[in-house]
Amino acid sequence: MVIHTEVPNTKHFNLKNETNHLVSTYQIQNPLPKILTFKEPVGFLTDKLKSDEVTLVHKQPNPEFVAKAIILIRGCKKLTLIIKNKCCTIIIFIVQEKFDLG
Repeated sequence: MVIHTEVPNTKHFNLKNETNHLVSTYQIQNPLPKILTFKEPVGFLTDKLKSDEVTLVHKQPNPEFVAKAIILIRGCKKLTLIIKNKCCTIIIFIVQEKFDLG
């Protein structure tokens, strides 16, 4: 994904319980990079899809960003959510300072 500096960008992902338990708990393991925020870092999973979202906010230009968020699910192996993006910084040059419109 491509995001702009200082602009929050939210992406959705889904989790589903496929264990023998009717309900399982999950937790997104800390520490996470400071630019990542999960809406629900801890919760419950059933046999239906659970939608969660992650928000990224770059505070300084970083051309390439890769982060791994480990998701622990009770009774399952660890899941790894890999987040990759490119940061776009907009630079504007004003060539002519005054415009004569009349």
